[in-house]
Amino acid sequence: MKTRYFLILILLSSKIFSQNVIDYEGEKINEINSENKKVGLWKIVDNERGIIINYNISDDLLTARIEYYRFGKLIASQSNDGNMIFYKGSERIYAKLIKGKNPKIIKNNGEDLDAETSKLFFETSEVKPLFYGSEEALRYALIKNINKEKAKNHYGKVKVKFVIDSNGIIESPEVIESDDEFLNEEAIRIIKSLPRWQPGFQQDRFVKWSYTFPLNFGTKPK
Repeated sequence: MKTRYFLILILLSSKIFSQNVIDYEGEKINEINSENKKVGLWKIVDNERGIIINYNISDDLLTARIEYYRFGKLIASQSNDGNMIFYKGSERIYAKLIKGKNPKIIKNNGEDLDAETSKLFFETSEVKPLFYGSEEALRYALIKNINKEKAKNHYGKVKVKFVIDSNGIIESPEVIESDDEFLNEEAIRIIKSLPRWQPGFQQDRFVKWSYTFPLNFGTKPK
């Protein structure tokens, strides 16, 4: 048990608490400069779904094709004008992403891209925000930041809603449910203390994402 929490502590200190650049699995990624603009390699990951998206950027501008990987295989690449290449074995399919309320992909010959490949791309290109180090690391960070003296003799859950902006920074936290209003201010403070996340990603852009998280301050002793 002690070993597990020691490893989590190392993970938090080495991968999370750097605000300008993320050291993730030995690679420096997702950097923002002093003007809060994205620079260098941005990597979006969803390990559960086997997704990696590589996005090379300078001052918020794409400098190379976006690459979409699923379980280690490159499935598509995309330029900043929406032109795409899909990789199916040795086949290369050239197409364009048409944005809108119901986005779709049209091949260069004017035909719709086949449904299976389109579905794979849209599933791969939408990734929700990630707290670096897993859900367990997030819970540990929240518990670690509780001011036990201030929360003394107060118990229950406080549900906080907040926005993770396109750089992964938390903004606009608000309490939406509370078992004890005394804990509301402490809950907001704890959420604000969290470091930068991996932002949400949708198709070819980083997006703001609403997130809701319950903080548990324990149960009143009998």
